[in-house]
Formats: sequence, structure tokens, C-alpha cells
Amino acid sequence: MAEVTAIVSSARKDGRFVVHVDGKASTTVSLDVIDRLHLRVGLAVDDGLAAALAEEGAALAAYDRALNMLAFQARSSRDLRRRLV
Repeated sequence: MAEVTAIVSSARKDGRFVVHVDGKASTTVSLDVIDRLHLRVGLAVDDGLAAALAEEGAALAAYDRALNMLAFQARSSRDLRRRLV
């Protein structure tokens, strides 16, 4: 069974952490996700946890993308939604 081998601070974004599973970078999450999923080094990663990590990583990536787009130019919620889809 796979396990969390490291949780390291992301070099690209402050406040983001890369979760390594079996020595390979798996997904980037925020501190609240680490707390909510009770992530720690040595934790066994089953299918449910892997799916939760993937979902949280995708949601965080969309959130970061939306913030970047808003920082570049003011956008309506409809335009933002369309661009993120």
C-alpha cells in the first residue's frame, strides 16, 4: 500500500505544500487540507484518500488560477466561470 513519504513547502507558492506519496510528488495542497485530512508522513494512502487528495488538489489549482486571472484583470463572475471551465 502507498504511503505519504514527505510533506514539503512548495517552492513556487507560499502557503502551499507538496504531498509526496511513495517518494513522488503527488499533489499540492494548502495547510487546511493537511489538517482536515490528517495528513502526516507515514500515513497509508488508500483509494479514498488518494481520491480526496486529487479532488483537493484540483480545487486548489482552480482557486489559484482564478486569483491569478483576477489579479491580471477585473472579470465578471460569468467570464471567470467560463474561463475556468
